[in-house]
Amino acid sequence: MRKPIRLALCLTIFACASGAQPSPATTPVQSSPENAATTPNPAFEKIKTLVGEWEFILPTGGRMVNTFQIIGTGSAVLQTESRPDREKVVTLFYPVGAELRADHYCFLKNQPRFVAKSGPDPNVISFEMRDITNLESSREGRHMHATEWHFIDARHLTQEWHLYQNGKEAKVSRLEFTRVN
Repeated sequence: MRKPIRLALCLTIFACASGAQPSPATTPVQSSPENAATTPNPAFEKIKTLVGEWEFILPTGGRMVNTFQIIGTGSAVLQTESRPDREKVVTLFYPVGAELRADHYCFLKNQPRFVAKSGPDPNVISFEMRDITNLESSREGRHMHATEWHFIDARHLTQEWHLYQNGKEAKVSRLEFTRVN
């Protein structure tokens, strides 16, 4: 065997025998409590029960449709809101450990990011804004500051959306959805 090859082989054997760690480029991603898929998350499991299509009849006679689908191999739920008078709005629900978060891509052209707060009723999930991007794109800082979801039964869901403007609550929209499929 030639000397350079023998030297490389000896160094490799020495590195393995001494317990040397792989370089950062080859180190596998470590699991942590924050990204552990096994952390129980009852609020996220509740959101998963919404998979399918839901409708709310608008006061104008049209209808708003919310479609929920599980994505990312069960790691998130995507809600798509469609209505005849504006572009689609989406909200992405996902667990971070025992916490449930929701990122809302709003028709107001900003993106409030919510975190669920636990309460006494397991059939109510209250989301509070933890931060927001592109707030300046909305006139007078209009944004959805909070939302509360009431799981009435397997076919009925009520969403309350709290609109803030100029730093205070301006309106609460109550949407009563019925499962279509």
